[in-house]
Amino acid sequence: MRNIEGFTPFPPGLVREYREKGCWPNQTLGEMLDQTVQRRGDAEALVDERRRVTYREYGEKVNRLALALLDLGLKPGEMLTLQLPNWVEYCYFFYACAKIGVISVAGLPQYRTRDMEYVLNLTESVGVVVPWVYRKHDYFGMIEELRPRVKSLRHVLVVGDEVPAGAMAVKDLLTERAEKSATVDFAQYKPAPTDVAFLLWTGGTTAFPKGVPRTHTDYIRNNFGLGDRCGVA
Repeated sequence: MRNIEGFTPFPPGLVREYREKGCWPNQTLGEMLDQTVQRRGDAEALVDERRRVTYREYGEKVNRLALALLDLGLKPGEMLTLQLPNWVEYCYFFYACAKIGVISVAGLPQYRTRDMEYVLNLTESVGVVVPWVYRKHDYFGMIEELRPRVKSLRHVLVVGDEVPAGAMAVKDLLTERAEKSATVDFAQYKPAPTDVAFLLWTGGTTAFPKGVPRTHTDYIRNNFGLGDRCGVA
């Protein structure tokens, strides 16, 4: 189990009990996506305000991004903050991180300078993914303002057809590495199922929000439970 500062892992006895009872699957979020891609390749997986994506395309984009993040030097346990609207790119990055042990951090679209400075510094994020401008807010300009105050930040990735100088274009990362990503064995980068996969945030109604670490296996169980309850296989 790879821990992060401030994360209290589940007690070993509880982990063993959950596994023995079949509550926790011994797999990661990346493995779960791969299985679904194999099973439902041509089915529609994602729909946002701009496009529709099949599971096969979903898997391909995730693998290309995972390789891109490795090429950028991101390492297991490092954090990448995703401050995106409800776009397919959020899902691509979420699973790309999960495949290689990078921890994704949910940066809510409504966060502005004060909250983003707090989130980026608390998590010591090495990168951030944002739109350039969305609903009249200049996200890239905000991150540029914060750069001198976030010492850990090495990479600013921008989603969109147009990307400002000083940012890395996500659209390029999604079109590169097609041949390599089709043959690479991601098992060599796979985190443990009990590793932290991502951070969510509390509401922050009385102070700054608190980061909530979620592991691969506990969140998969959460999704299975939700699917059973809603009648979704």
